[in-house]
Amino acid sequence: MKKIVNTLRYGDGKTKFILILAFLAGVGTVALFACAFIFSQMILFFGAVICAFITITLAQTFGIEQQDIPEAKLVDDSAIGNILNNVEHTAQTSVVEETREEQVEAAMVFEEKSNQEIDETWEEVSVEESNGETEEVEGEETQEIEETPTKKKKEKKKKDKTKKVEDEEKPSKKSKKQKEVELNLEEATVEEVLETYTKKTIKKTMHKYKVKKDHRMVIIDNCHKLHIHQAPAYVWVSDKEFNILVIEKEPRHLTLPIFSISEITYLKKQPGNAEKDYPLFKGNSVMANLFSPYLPDYSYSTRVDDLTAYKNLYGIGPGIYFTNNSAANLFDLLGVSFYVEDKITTSNKANHYFKEIYKCNILLRDNVIDANGYADKVSNHLDDMAHSTISYNEFRDTLNLLIKNKLITQEFASHFAEIRDKISR
Repeated sequence: MKKIVNTLRYGDGKTKFILILAFLAGVGTVALFACAFIFSQMILFFGAVICAFITITLAQTFGIEQQDIPEAKLVDDSAIGNILNNVEHTAQTSVVEETREEQVEAAMVFEEKSNQEIDETWEEVSVEESNGETEEVEGEETQEIEETPTKKKKEKKKKDKTKKVEDEEKPSKKSKKQKEVELNLEEATVEEVLETYTKKTIKKTMHKYKVKKDHRMVIIDNCHKLHIHQAPAYVWVSDKEFNILVIEKEPRHLTLPIFSISEITYLKKQPGNAEKDYPLFKGNSVMANLFSPYLPDYSYSTRVDDLTAYKNLYGIGPGIYFTNNSAANLFDLLGVSFYVEDKITTSNKANHYFKEIYKCNILLRDNVIDANGYADKVSNHLDDMAHSTISYNEFRDTLNLLIKNKLITQEFASHFAEIRDKISR
């Protein structure tokens, strides 16, 4: 069979063809003999004999039995065999060398241990002989001989002790340096600490406190209750909670239930100092570049002698007040109403629609919304007023009051007056 397989692999085309014919003739012979035996037909028997002669003649004619593997292949196989033998030999030699090395190392370890045991017994013998007073001449000689290894051992022990002392002193020095750094951090101001923040530090901090991707950046102006003063922060909503990550010396994570925040309050004209406030955000640090767009806008009095700067703040929860340029992110995340308490919002002379448009104007002036946002909000309120049940006179008076206070233009008023007239007809 090996010869037949080799012939099929490495023989020429003609040899392969004749071999296949011989194989088919042999298969036909067997098949015909089987059919002749089953069906008892002489014709099939004679056909089987003929196929057998054909198979024999083909095999003898082309000498399939003399076919063999080519020399090149034999050379390759022998070369492979030699390579494998060499590999096995080298592996065996490497294993032998490794075992020899292990034996040598074990012998060296055994010698070291035995030498240590000899030294210890030698030291014990020397101590006993030094304490004894019976032997004089021989004892003195043995003491002199045995003092040398004991001295060496004592010197080694002293060196080991000094090394241990030095090793113990080294971490103490490091701990002193660490204590100095910690003291410096404690003495440093918040601004000095936050100026050292890098982008990597901020990313690690956000990852540590699980800040969501859908977060917003804000600046907290103050919160007396929580002792926060002009600090940057990240805000986001998750699991029905409003999260605030205040970036200070040590970041603080605050959470407020969403249901507890029903509105955003307004503090008008809070005194400040544009030159001294927010020192952290006036440098060229990473924190300054990130949070400077959220610094407050200042306004000044029209009086010549009054140089005080004023800022408007927006608050939530337990008196946490944000800058005006941070308020847009609060409204975006929370979606709550805007609450203002002043002379106009508490007056009985103006109706609900006028007060809502007045509050929209505050948001416009504080850059919480842009002109398009203001137009959309005002249009919604005027449309609600036009479709409301208030009287026509009240509707006209409200439009005139809005125009007088420059909250809407005459075009707005005319457009919604037409809508009201169509509805009333």
